[in-house]
Amino acid sequence: MSGHIADISRAGLLFSVERGPLVPVGKEVHLQFQLPGQSRPIRARAEVMRHHDRTSMGLRFVMLPLDEVQAIEAYIQKAG
Repeated sequence: MSGHIADISRAGLLFSVERGPLVPVGKEVHLQFQLPGQSRPIRARAEVMRHHDRTSMGLRFVMLPLDEVQAIEAYIQKAG
C-alpha cells in the first residue's frame, strides 16, 4: 500500500491511500515514513480507527517510542 500523510498529531495520523486497499478497522499496521526536514524515518505501529471517504484511514499510534513522539512534536511545532 502506498499513499501520503494528510494530517499528523502525537496520537496518530490521517493516511490517504493512493494505491492498494484500505486496511480493515481494528487491524494493526506497521508504518515507516519520513517527515520533511528530518534525516531519519519514523517507524511506528498503529491501529486503524476509521475509514473516511473510502480513500483514507485514521490511524492511532500504538506504543510509539519517546524519540519518535519527540520528532513528531518537533515537526508539528515547526509547521505550526
